[in-house]
Amino acid sequence: MTTIESEIKVIKYNSLDFHLRLEIAGADLVIEDMDIDVEFIKTRAEEPNKSTVTIWNLSDDIFKKLFDTYAVDVYAWFGDDEPSLIFRGYTDPKSMVKMHAVAGRINTAKGFLASTVKQDNKGQFDIPTVIELIDSKVNYLASKINKTYFGEVTSTQLINDCIEAMGVGIGFISEDLPEKTYKNGYKLIGKPHAVLKTLLDALGAKFNVTNGFIYVQMPTDKNNDTYAVVLNPENSMQPDQQSDDTIVISTRLIPFLNANDWVKLEFKELESLEQVYELRGKCNNYGTAGTTDVIIKVPVEKTKKKKAKKAE
Repeated sequence: MTTIESEIKVIKYNSLDFHLRLEIAGADLVIEDMDIDVEFIKTRAEEPNKSTVTIWNLSDDIFKKLFDTYAVDVYAWFGDDEPSLIFRGYTDPKSMVKMHAVAGRINTAKGFLASTVKQDNKGQFDIPTVIELIDSKVNYLASKINKTYFGEVTSTQLINDCIEAMGVGIGFISEDLPEKTYKNGYKLIGKPHAVLKTLLDALGAKFNVTNGFIYVQMPTDKNNDTYAVVLNPENSMQPDQQSDDTIVISTRLIPFLNANDWVKLEFKELESLEQVYELRGKCNNYGTAGTTDVIIKVPVEKTKKKKAKKAE
């Protein structure tokens, strides 16, 4: 069982019994007892989150059903833990290989995470089926908004209308988000995510979408001393400073962690509360469980302090 101690929230894996479950909408399938690989990128940047799911040695009947897939929920858990949603994503129909393809029932759909064929100890080749997912963007890219407001309207109303048109849930909207008032006759026309970006740029805010929920944040947002997990030398590699403001911490798979979450760092060279900027992870349910690279954007002042401590 995986536990997070209530006082110090240090992640501990009491079981290496690792599970993956795919809940596949459209095909109306739940896949849990087959060999599965998952890779994912979840980020606070403007580009959408991505995941590649590889299922090994599907039967022809199940493979054919996958062509009706439009969305996949990927769940993971250790031992008797409650399943955590690692990724909720949508397929791009253009990436699905046609049934008459030479590759047969292999959906190679080569994208940012290409999967290679694996060979077992008998020299026989396993057959992968690859599903590439993007987080909600395939849905809200196709949506449009066309509204005219009679009378004054606030930026808060405009933002809420854009989010509704995008078809995503609200995960977080900053309390520091300023409000502007627009005059009679203001119009919202176009793709709602593009209109939303323009509105937020004028307010100094940014948004990203994770697992179907939108997060609207201001640079002034502060942490109230709550965090998802502690990262320290007992459960993670030492922080790797890849640039003046970017630190990467490699740790074991943390199924419940998302970009936007806060983590507490307890390393000799760096002790602070930081917000996760990006997660890059991979896992499987037949051998190595998984790993997560936690990427954090740290102000230059903190990295200078880190270097000074190291020099001492």
